[in-house]
Amino acid sequence: MHSTFLLARVILTFYNFIPTLIAAGAFNTIVNNSKISRIGIIQGLTEGSLQTFVFLWSPALRTFAKNAPAGSLGIDTDGEPAYGLIFGAFMACGVIGGFTEPLFRKLIKKFTIAKKKTNAIANANADENENGKYSVDFLCSICYLVSALLFLTPVFAKKDGAHSFTMCFGAFLIYELMVGLYMPCEGVIRSIYMPNESICSLMTMLRVIVNVAVALGVVSTNYVPFTSAFAALSVMMVVAAGLQLSLVPKEELAKVFGKLACTPFGASNGSKMKVA
Repeated sequence: MHSTFLLARVILTFYNFIPTLIAAGAFNTIVNNSKISRIGIIQGLTEGSLQTFVFLWSPALRTFAKNAPAGSLGIDTDGEPAYGLIFGAFMACGVIGGFTEPLFRKLIKKFTIAKKKTNAIANANADENENGKYSVDFLCSICYLVSALLFLTPVFAKKDGAHSFTMCFGAFLIYELMVGLYMPCEGVIRSIYMPNESICSLMTMLRVIVNVAVALGVVSTNYVPFTSAFAALSVMMVVAAGLQLSLVPKEELAKVFGKLACTPFGASNGSKMKVA
């Protein structure tokens, strides 16, 4: 099954690659614009992680289910993972993430936009349009970092632990929620950083990166333990988060970290350091 999937990915890669070379300016735009190149790498890493996760979650849960207590959520009467129920729960979490994405983006936007004391509505709207676009970058970065931490759950969970199955199942549900959150943001990011007149050609070219990442991830599941594969996925998501934050100007990052320092938690830590 993995070989068939890999062959299909390779064929799709070359099918997409040939017409892209013909597209005027697409290759040069990617090479000359580092932001577009980084977006391609980011989305290759995130989609590669997601497609690899599809092949990893069932053997991981099957391993942890051997020592799970009878009647645990996600375990059927035979002591095996209830794959249909689990997959349906994954899809439900993805849908919930997609529905709640606008709400989370508004919350991030309120936090990242600097509030200025002014009565001019036009100036306020201009400030929001200028700084609010980076809210999707911050939201994606947060989702990537949370996903990286969740991928470490099966790495450190004990295979003979009674609650390892429940912990991993919960971590996978939250990861699917993160996927539902960051996938709409990736479309917004493409519309912000890519020129509208050539976005189709650019995305066709960038699909090559995605297909290669997915193919390598799927092949690796045949040769490495699932714990090592999940650790690699965690590293990939951390790299994606770092690249995503690199798209944000340093001035905006300074504003956000400055606000974090002004929070009660940051202020308490700062006072402790001064006392020390």
